[in-house]
Order: sequence, then structure tokens, then C-alpha cells
Amino acid sequence: MTDAAYPLHPAHYSICRIPASVIAADGRHPLLRDLMVTRAGYFPKAQGHEVQRETFDEYLVIYCVDGAGWIRLGHRQWTVGKGDIVFLYPDMAHGYGAAPENPWSIHWAHFNGGHARHFLDLADIAPGRPIITVGERFNLAALFNQILTTLQLGYSLHFLISAAAGLHQVLSSVALQAVYAPPPPYKDLNVQRIIQFMAANVTRPYTLDELAAEANLSPSHFARVFKKKTGYAPIDYFIRLKVQKACELLETTDQQVSEIGHGLGYPDLYYFSRLFKKVVGLSPRQYRAERYR
Repeated sequence: MTDAAYPLHPAHYSICRIPASVIAADGRHPLLRDLMVTRAGYFPKAQGHEVQRETFDEYLVIYCVDGAGWIRLGHRQWTVGKGDIVFLYPDMAHGYGAAPENPWSIHWAHFNGGHARHFLDLADIAPGRPIITVGERFNLAALFNQILTTLQLGYSLHFLISAAAGLHQVLSSVALQAVYAPPPPYKDLNVQRIIQFMAANVTRPYTLDELAAEANLSPSHFARVFKKKTGYAPIDYFIRLKVQKACELLETTDQQVSEIGHGLGYPDLYYFSRLFKKVVGLSPRQYRAERYR
């Protein structure tokens, strides 16, 4: 099966392609300029599915939810399995297809826009690293299905914007999963799990060594990887979660500032207030006063 010929797909495939005239007209809308779905589909058990392209002017995302397949870029080829997401860039000759004995089932979407490359950069995707393993994510499959069913309702501006919003969720979710929570057996820091641990223990005075032990890493390696992924040192991030919780309590309760600070592990009121102001830009009392304005 080649994209050039684009023969009729089997009846059990679902596909929706936006006409070029609609893309040209509505793609200039401010809410579609930066991200727009141009076609989408779902191919279950796609026996014999194969595409070869010499030219391509869109981005493509493929989510394999069952079976297996392959992709080829130049002289390199990768195997694609259940739980893998593939990203292909514009202006790159490529090929992909289903494995003969165990053909893949895939959700897919073509897209374009000024933000497309930024999303792939956020997920640490590059032409030489086209695959991310996210595992079985029912929310992602549901989002792909939502994109397809929305487009099948028609090419109106509102449906196109809704489909783009669904793709925005897909791409941001994949980036978060890829960078913050790589699935096993990937031997990297699961930042999301550590952040959840911090949030669940925001009242505890954990040290860097204790957080590193929770991550089963040496303190130096833990601190280096955590900062690379989040932009913050671990303790700095933990402090910001504590301050965030303090903001919530200042907004929703009548607890004294000293009570809030003590409950978050800061018995010294003045130290807590200085820390709070450093992060928020206001003292706790000033922040609380703001809620009445």
C-alpha cells in the first residue's frame, strides 16, 4: 500500500482526511495556526498495511495498541510494538507497515502547525529517535478516538478546533510520560513518581539523601537527573510544593500563618515567611489579604 496510490482501505478501517481547501482556509485561524489535525484514522489488525513515501509535508504520530510493525528512515529500521508511539517529521522519506504474522492495530494522526516541533522537542523526540514507549494507556487511545470521531462529524471550524485540542492533550501527555515517567524496564529516574511522593508527604521535612533513597539513586545522580528533567533541584522543587500547599491553606482556611508553617515542617515563622516570599513574591499575610481583593 503506498501513499501515492492511496487505494481504498479495508471496510473495517476508520479514516478521515481534511480536504486541502479546508486546511488552507481554516488553518489560518489563530486557534489552528499552531496545531491542526489534517487527517486521522484507526486501523485494527492491519494485515498487509504498508506505506512508502519519498516526500511528506506533515507530521505523523502512530500509536500501536496491539500487534507489531516497523518503520524505516533512510537505511535505519525500527521494530514497533504494543505501547509504542512513533513520530515522523516532514520532509523525510520514510516507510512503515504492519508485521506479517502479528499485524499492528494503530491509532494515527497527521498534523501541522507552528507548535508541532516544540511538542516533539518537549518529548525528547528527534528524527534519529522516532519512538517512545508509553505502554498501554487507555486515556491516549480514548483521545485518539475522540480526535477521529470529532472530525467525522464534519469539517466545521468548531470540530477542527476540538480535534486540535485533543491532539494537544495527546502530545503533552506523551511528553510528560516520556520525560517524567519512563515505563519499566527503562532504567531512568521516574520523576513523576518522586513528585507524587513529595506531594503526598508535603508536611514531612525530607532531606536530599532521603529523597534519593526513595528514588534508589545516589544523592548526586538523583539531584543531577531530577534538575535536568524538571529545571529545579529536588529540595527546591519540594519547597515549592510546600509553598503551593501553604497558598491553598491561606486561601481556604483561617489557620494562623504560624500554624500553616509548622504543619509544613517550618516551626520558625520568620524563616517560613522569608521562604514563602522568595517563591511567591508576597509574605503569607499579604498573600492572604489578596484573596479579598
